[in-house]
Amino acid sequence: MDAAQAKIQTGEAIIGYTFNDKRLLWQAIQTSGTGAVPKNTRLAVFGDTALNKMLCSRWFALNLSKGDWTTIRNVAQNSNLAQVGFEHGLKACVLLNDGTGDVSAKTMASTVEAILGAVDLDGGSEALMEVATRLDLVHPMLISG
Repeated sequence: MDAAQAKIQTGEAIIGYTFNDKRLLWQAIQTSGTGAVPKNTRLAVFGDTALNKMLCSRWFALNLSKGDWTTIRNVAQNSNLAQVGFEHGLKACVLLNDGTGDVSAKTMASTVEAILGAVDLDGGSEALMEVATRLDLVHPMLISG
């Protein structure tokens, strides 16, 4: 098994999702473009939007208050995304720029967003909800309702 396959398998094991298109996860963990694989920034924007839409849709469907929304959306803040990524061991999957010594909080938050975007593109909103729940990115108000 090569290094790319190992990182992909590690990532899939951590998030509890097996990709149909492994290239999506490979792109999600790239912090710099390498050859034909672009940097993960576009996937991070997509993942940020997908996570917020999923959370908001669930909040809306449960007819929760606007105050509840303020609490619920805090899980999507970069500081929480970074913490979740480090706590779940996603640091082992991140492919850093040459010369970068360690994964910063900003890089981890972007990588988590990119992974969520990749999951949504690969498996849809149901897969995104499952992965976000596994990573503790779904507020309990949205799960119990």
